[in-house]
Amino acid sequence: MNADFSPEEVALATNIGEVRYGQAGSDQPLTLAQIYEALPGVPPAQIDVMLQRLDGCRLLRLAIGGGSVHATIKGKEAYEINAIAELAFGEAYIAYRYRSAVVHIVVHNPADGQESGGTGFFTNQPANRIVTAKHVIQGRTIVRIEDASGVVIPNVGVIQLGAGTLDLAFIECPLPGGVYPLRVEWREEATRELDRASVRREEEIFVNDFDCRSWVQRWSCD
Repeated sequence: MNADFSPEEVALATNIGEVRYGQAGSDQPLTLAQIYEALPGVPPAQIDVMLQRLDGCRLLRLAIGGGSVHATIKGKEAYEINAIAELAFGEAYIAYRYRSAVVHIVVHNPADGQESGGTGFFTNQPANRIVTAKHVIQGRTIVRIEDASGVVIPNVGVIQLGAGTLDLAFIECPLPGGVYPLRVEWREEATRELDRASVRREEEIFVNDFDCRSWVQRWSCD
């Protein structure tokens, strides 16, 4: 998969999150023995290594001496939105998992007869929508939408443009199989100016510090 993580490591991190947060009374500490018992097919040494990683990311807390595993607010919130692996393995995993959500939009401008392109991405909410900038498609006709491999995505539907000066647009389009849509935090109160934000451009996802307010109503901010 990637030099920074393997499918087994991703599965283990996710499964530990499920054991720690997916049961009734999840705020109560668990012993290491309980963690081992819940994951019988995994050697305890591998579990210990992953617990240390998750502790380092504040997705759980190991008690001094390592005898018990405690919940954290960050870990509980990450579990609730299925983001344990994203936070545990960082940008490399995010780029790997969600790169297929990014699309290339080819448009025709009737004013000059020229074709141009822009970038968008599938979002999980609202479902079956591509998010892009309004200036990419306003006053233009969509010729085609391509995935990261250049394959044309069919069944493009209704276009919704942001009101006023909001440089945001939705394109209705069924989510292709095997594509993980990007989760977007639409609540304005969830982020602050100068928060770190993951931004997708062409074939890279990178993290940059910038004023989210000056861009598209905080979309892609995390």
